[in-house]
Amino acid sequence: MNETRTSALQSWLATEHARLHVVAAWPESARKQTLLIAIRSSIAMLMTDSAATSFRCVACPTEAR
Repeated sequence: MNETRTSALQSWLATEHARLHVVAAWPESARKQTLLIAIRSSIAMLMTDSAATSFRCVACPTEAR
């Protein structure tokens, strides 16, 4: 069961990080800034879980988190 939870958490992190990449490419706007704040908040919340420590984004593998 722990592997399933870890896998689900890593999938959720990957989805949020993919959203971050997509939204970051948008033209500047208030909506873009609001979404970036929300996505970063979600990622920060998810990263507090110890199962998330091994997550690495495939789009930016040199990034620590």
